[in-house]
Amino acid sequence: MAPQTSIFISHAWGGLSDEILAQLVKRLEAEDIRFVLDKRDLSYRQSIRDFMIQLGEADMVIIILSNKYLKSEYCMFELLEIHKNENLNERIFPIVLDEVRISSSADRLEFVKYWETQLLDLQNKVRELNSLSYIEGITDDLNLYSEIRNNIARLTGILRDINTLNIKLHQEADYNDLVQAIKKRIKGQRDEDRKKPAALPANTSSLLNSVSLKGIIVVLFALFGLFMAWGIVTKSTIFAGDGNAKADSVINTDTLSNTSSSVVAKSNDDSIAQSTPVNTEANEIVKSTPLPTNQEATTTKPPPARPNPSTNKPSTNKPSTPSVKTDEIKNTTTTPQNSETVKVEVPPTQIKLTHSATIPKGTELLARSNSTFSSDDGFALPKKVTFSLDKSLVISGNAVVPAGSLITAKITNVKASNHNRAGVLDFVFEYLQAPDGQKIPLQTNEFHLVAKGDNPMEITTQTIYKIKTSSTVQINY
Repeated sequence: MAPQTSIFISHAWGGLSDEILAQLVKRLEAEDIRFVLDKRDLSYRQSIRDFMIQLGEADMVIIILSNKYLKSEYCMFELLEIHKNENLNERIFPIVLDEVRISSSADRLEFVKYWETQLLDLQNKVRELNSLSYIEGITDDLNLYSEIRNNIARLTGILRDINTLNIKLHQEADYNDLVQAIKKRIKGQRDEDRKKPAALPANTSSLLNSVSLKGIIVVLFALFGLFMAWGIVTKSTIFAGDGNAKADSVINTDTLSNTSSSVVAKSNDDSIAQSTPVNTEANEIVKSTPLPTNQEATTTKPPPARPNPSTNKPSTNKPSTPSVKTDEIKNTTTTPQNSETVKVEVPPTQIKLTHSATIPKGTELLARSNSTFSSDDGFALPKKVTFSLDKSLVISGNAVVPAGSLITAKITNVKASNHNRAGVLDFVFEYLQAPDGQKIPLQTNEFHLVAKGDNPMEITTQTIYKIKTSSTVQINY
């Protein structure tokens, strides 16, 4: 069954807006169009903030736009939440009252000035306090006012670009144009839902992941077994040389362990070649190369072997172990051939990201500052600063982005502390670096930070901020 389309109505209480709302509700109910209205559906003791966030995520939002709406922090919070979610133009159905003037840039700047004044008034009242230990929750309003000021020109510009008709035309047609536009949108969403494949049962995804993981483990063990068998066969080939061959071999027992090792070889003309210490994978690559087993193919003798127990005669040659400089052992190994040192390049180990995960929009993260800086440092703006992911991002029980991953931010405004003035820092977070190199965008809510008293506003490595992702992304890890 297709999910019910969610329709909310966003409006400012009182005045002509309530009259328009009553007319609109009557027509929607007559058309059997279900909708959510705060006056009717916001339950006693229910969180107003959570309700407004749900409104911002709705499939459709009918906005009754008035001057009071554009000057209400609650209404503007709803409009910002709608804007943060995708497809703003497709999801909003505005009814603009005649009193609203947003057609020109000068008109829209009046609302910018209004919110600039609201923000400055609140900041000044905060500065008048003897202590800032009592303003818990007020900083949220400061951030909200700053965000409204920064975005209201853009939002009113979007509303201006939509042909909303005037209120008289809506009333004369009994809001028929609005109702038909909503019905068309509902039909389009239902058609899209029918084209989507049926969703898997809730436990199917975890079952597939479990089966996939088990299959990978089995394949890895099988490959490991084949690799070990190959190494054993190769070593057997080395010892299966012609009985008349005069070349003897010395195999260092360290090469059979999982740690780094080296093989020392001496050629006929006493030139020395020593292989570099490499990891287990690189060692197995070297071992898998067959060495010559007959006398004719051997042009360079390895060091003599230990005394032969059948003859009890020690070898006359003495193996020598030269010292090797560390700058000569970078990802290469050598094999004696024609009394010349031949270098075989061993590629560095590459990390293969074999899993993928989807990080939903609005996922909460904790960002810890990588350095200490303050409002009195005197740096130029804008200034890039970095944070680290304080805790790994876990999706379905898997750490898809590890703790310590890079987070970038940008300081947009700074005011140094001065006589009777506290230091101020404004900055926004930009993105989180994923393991596959992808940049995960973050919500650009501006953090407006004001110090206590007339001190500088300082950020330290102990400072942690709660942030959110701004869109849904898929990454490899």
